[in-house]
Amino acid sequence: MYYCNPVAGERFYLRLLLTAVRGPTSFEHLRTVAGTLYPTFQAACVALGLLDDDREWIDCLTEASVFAGGPQLRTLFVTALVHGPVADPAALWDRFKASICDDLPHLLARRDDLSTAGPDLYLDYGLYLLAGILADHSRSLTDYGLPTY
Repeated sequence: MYYCNPVAGERFYLRLLLTAVRGPTSFEHLRTVAGTLYPTFQAACVALGLLDDDREWIDCLTEASVFAGGPQLRTLFVTALVHGPVADPAALWDRFKASICDDLPHLLARRDDLSTAGPDLYLDYGLYLLAGILADHSRSLTDYGLPTY
């Protein structure tokens, strides 16, 4: 079987599953672990325990959030997604979304039409900004199972 770089995304996780699951009969079979059909190959790899947890990225973002603001954390988050093997990007986003978007309430409060906006608008705008940074790397939010804005 040919080598596949972790940066290849779902293709990498598909290859990993093909090396671990005996006699797969379909792509759905590969994504099924203990009777649960997972939405992505990556999620199936996590469920099988084939990937390490994201402890190093959690520690990195926790430390960075003390000193860095939203723009720097967004760049770091995208760097982790694109260049580092993140086992569960959606969980990492959920854990750090407040820090990643910490500058956006103030930024959007300057606009009269958005001054009464709720927290979802800030998070949606944060996802929009992340999508822009990911596009610079020819990637998208859906490549990592992240919610869309």
